[in-house]
Order: sequence, then C-alpha cells, then structure tokens
Amino acid sequence: ILWAGIIMDLDFTITDEWVGLSKQEQQQHLFLKQKGILDTFLARRVISQEQYDISLHTLVDHMTINPTI
Repeated sequence: ILWAGIIMDLDFTITDEWVGLSKQEQQQHLFLKQKGILDTFLARRVISQEQYDISLHTLVDHMTINPTI
C-alpha cells in the first residue's frame, strides 16, 4: 500500500490461524493486528501521537476488551 508517500506491506487476510479460536481469542487477535497497524503508522510518523492515542482509545472502546498493551 502506498499511503502518504510511504510504502506499507499490510496483511488483512484471515487465515487458518483463526480456526479453533474462541470469539474472545479472535477479538483479541484482531485487536492486536489493528493495534499493530496503529503502531506502524506512529513509528513511521504517518499519524501524530495524539491521533494514535485517540485511535487506540476508540479501538479499545469498540472492542470492549481489556487489552494487554
């Protein structure tokens, strides 16, 4: 993906890694993938720390889980 002049290799595929996981485990796995994307955006300065904090807070609220960050 080319975004803001930065080439990023993001994998959004759902593979066999989901097979056999409970709904809670799937949700945790999805959270970690989405947080990883936010981490990458922040590290590459695609988003600001403020944008990261807001997005992470929104993600946690919508996932309604207790993340292990």
